[in-house]
Amino acid sequence: LGEGPQQAECKSLWREAGLADRVSFVNYSDQPEQIMADWDGFVLCSHYEGLPLVVLEAAAMNLPLLLTRRPGLCDFSVMGFAQVTYAEDTSSEAIATALRC
Repeated sequence: LGEGPQQAECKSLWREAGLADRVSFVNYSDQPEQIMADWDGFVLCSHYEGLPLVVLEAAAMNLPLLLTRRPGLCDFSVMGFAQVTYAEDTSSEAIATALRC
């Protein structure tokens, strides 16, 4: 949900991996909760983050969260959100492993 400088590269990898039927790219919306209501989970695999609002929104919607261990994001494990999984690092292998759990 949203846009960024690596969106074109991500979409290219997405097409190559054949994930079009399982993963969606959605641009900016002023009503993200309507889009997020159809999601099975939320993944944020950033290298640098504080405490992004989108993670709070996903948690408020009771979506399972897959996050990377970054300052701010690690706080979710002690905030009472039961459905939090952490990837060991930000590599694609670590994200894929965490998604399989």
